Amino acid sequence: MLLAALLACTTPEPPPPPLAERDEPAQLAALEDALLSDPEQALALCAQVTAPAARDRCARLRKRPHLWQPRPAARDLPSPHAGAAPLEKPCGGHPQPRACWSRFAYGKAASGDVATAASACAAIDEARWREECWFQAGEAAVERRLAAGYADGLSLCAIAGRFQRDCLAHATSLLAEAAPADPSGDWAATIGSADAITAAWEGIDPEEGTQWRDRMWAEALLYAYDRAESLNGAPLDALPADALPHVRAAVAWRLLALQPPDRQDLAAWEVTLGDALASREPAQRSQRPRRALTSIPDLSPPDASEAGVIHWIGVSRRRSSPDPVIDRRLCLLEAAARRPNGRGLVEAAASDPEPLVQQASQRLLAALDSAPVH
Repeated sequence: MLLAALLACTTPEPPPPPLAERDEPAQLAALEDALLSDPEQALALCAQVTAPAARDRCARLRKRPHLWQPRPAARDLPSPHAGAAPLEKPCGGHPQPRACWSRFAYGKAASGDVATAASACAAIDEARWREECWFQAGEAAVERRLAAGYADGLSLCAIAGRFQRDCLAHATSLLAEAAPADPSGDWAATIGSADAITAAWEGIDPEEGTQWRDRMWAEALLYAYDRAESLNGAPLDALPADALPHVRAAVAWRLLALQPPDRQDLAAWEVTLGDALASREPAQRSQRPRRALTSIPDLSPPDASEAGVIHWIGVSRRRSSPDPVIDRRLCLLEAAARRPNGRGLVEAAASDPEPLVQQASQRLLAALDSAPVH
């Protein structure tokens, strides 16, 4: 009997069943555990899950690479929800409380009950998932309510810790993505979004608010022109002054997509761009989906905080000029540097009579040499 007892004590436990054979809570638990210790392994587990909730979780994870990438330190931004007291219901006894609290918070933020959303996230027991919950809730406030939800979204992004900047960037992009699909469309809602950004940051950091507003215009104008098959400058008549450089940048970007920059005469291209911006003919557009911004390289100036440096189509920054003619040339160089066969135009601009254009040419060529664009 003693031998049998010893054997019973030393017999190893059988290995757990394959993930596909476990029930839904067990599949979700395995994913959550892997994400805390080895997020890349969690994505590998996604190939094995079968439960609908686990598959949905995996689909969301693939869209949120920030979870396993190094993130910048958060700024100390004020929020009325800092120190939110955690809730106990309805997810306190749920078998997967983190996922339950996140879903609950998302719904509350989307409907405008931001205080409850903040407290729901505060109930999550692990810092990474608590911050991710505030991130998702901040997105929900803006995604569902756009300009009306931006201040609420900012208040949740402010407490999202390591995901604070990602949250603010996503909120800005959600506003930009609601821009008209046709540049001749109604811009009233997007103007309202820009003003909502300014108002929300007024008592926090107006200069930072100006930067997020600038980025929103850069992305919004790109989206408006992304599918254009003919070009016009209609937004120049509808938008505030701080949006106008982004109209020029978006039209230049699209112009060099429709007409490859084989010509190396920057002055001639500037005239072509000016003619496109002067047109008010209805724009023709394709029905293809919008392109992702992630494929466009960042060739920002070394000091992006210098005066006269603004966002460029949401993925980079550029130098601007108050002179529309010079600014059109700068926009063309930014576009050419990222287009096949565009390097020759950038090189030719090194002898441009305008010093700002010469400097842009030199900077872009140096950036291309250090990180070639394919």
